[in-house]
Amino acid sequence: MKESAYKVSVRETGNRMFAPQKLACHINLFRDEMVEGVVFYKKAYSTKSVITSQYITSVASHTSILTYFHQEVIRFGSATHQHQSAMVREKIRQYATHHLVTPEDHISISKESNGAPELIINHDLGGTKSIPSA
Repeated sequence: MKESAYKVSVRETGNRMFAPQKLACHINLFRDEMVEGVVFYKKAYSTKSVITSQYITSVASHTSILTYFHQEVIRFGSATHQHQSAMVREKIRQYATHHLVTPEDHISISKESNGAPELIINHDLGGTKSIPSA
């Protein structure tokens, strides 16, 4: 939860200060494998986490309610970091192609100056739409 909120904060401010004691968490709901809460770090960030015996994943947002997020589990095995990165990028492109009804060759993923990934959609009319990930 803290790491997801921290990443959103870094994306907004560009300030990459490691200060885990400055982040406070409050858990609002814990049911089955889903945890919902709030992380306070200069602002309040709503979070959702999925916890299983094999992994933990979290998302954070400024909105008070995270009604939907999609989770995809990719088994890497002993793949190299480069191969893992390629697998994740391909899954993101496939998901975006399907849900945004956009040809896969119009979707690219790049990194911002702060290292955060960004989904870019190139329109037929020559424009682009950037969708930052948190």
